[in-house]
Amino acid sequence: MTTSSSTSVDRGRVEIRYSGTQAALAVVLAALAIAGAMITEDPRSTSIWDAMSRDNPWFGWFCVIALAIMAVFCLWHSIDRRPVLLLDATGICDLRHGSVVLPWRSLERAVSSYWGVVALQFDHDLGIRQGFQYAPFSTVVTYAQSTATFYLAVLDISPQDFLDQVRRRAPHAAVG
Repeated sequence: MTTSSSTSVDRGRVEIRYSGTQAALAVVLAALAIAGAMITEDPRSTSIWDAMSRDNPWFGWFCVIALAIMAVFCLWHSIDRRPVLLLDATGICDLRHGSVVLPWRSLERAVSSYWGVVALQFDHDLGIRQGFQYAPFSTVVTYAQSTATFYLAVLDISPQDFLDQVRRRAPHAAVG
């Protein structure tokens, strides 16, 4: 596993934090918000902002405010150094959702799919119904029945490194 400044390994415990790439995303979103504000204010604009705001002049400003809020979330995550996920001998502890622990002994299967999404299948209903947390700018975490799905692209661990940790800690589970 590659460790960096925001992923640390301590006596078998792995702390996974938000990635620094969130700062770059915050800059892009802030630039889009500023550009949107400039376009919204220009009466000669022929942009999509203009076309959509002809009937509703507040639409452009709503989009600008939404982009600015997302930029703040991304920037906050880029400077937040607290662990998001803890992997230890017991299981995966998701600290964003009240220290939810997903035990290794119950894990049946772990699969990586597209864009940093990893799905974990457990042998019983997790008893948790949780939606997502302002995706795609944070980790999408969905707990539905016996499946937990994580969006790792915004965390400081690759899906492959995450699956390697799963293989080490849950050798009985099918990992692919």
